[in-house]
Amino acid sequence: NSCDNQTAIAIESLNVSGMMKNRNLAKSIADAGWSQFTTFLKYKAADVGKQVIEIGRFYPSSKTCSSCGVVYSDLKLHERKWSCKSCNTKHDRDFNASINIAMEGARKKAGSTLAGGEDINLDLILRNIKDSSLGETDNLAIRQCDPRGV
Repeated sequence: NSCDNQTAIAIESLNVSGMMKNRNLAKSIADAGWSQFTTFLKYKAADVGKQVIEIGRFYPSSKTCSSCGVVYSDLKLHERKWSCKSCNTKHDRDFNASINIAMEGARKKAGSTLAGGEDINLDLILRNIKDSSLGETDNLAIRQCDPRGV
């Protein structure tokens, strides 16, 4: 019901088979069942008239500052929090990636022939991220990540 006002869902396309080769990640990835989840998501979304937009696995969602757009190319996998050297915004790696994936999904949808002339509602995207099951720390972080400074 909370997705009635949305026409699309953005997800990151992951190289699941490649990630399964990493013995440190394999069990967690297998437990998550990402491939099956995306199959179900696409099926269910289509059933209710929603579009699933996949963001390519090489899009630097974790490494891009969601405030200013600068890419921190030296970010290592073990670094879970980082600060942008350009605008000094502090980021949680996964939370920052979720904002970038949502924004890239909105950009791709706006550029597609399926967009139907809809405007990208940045307020709605950010409100939905804020209203998700994020902790208070992450809700504070999103205010810093809002590209409009709101």
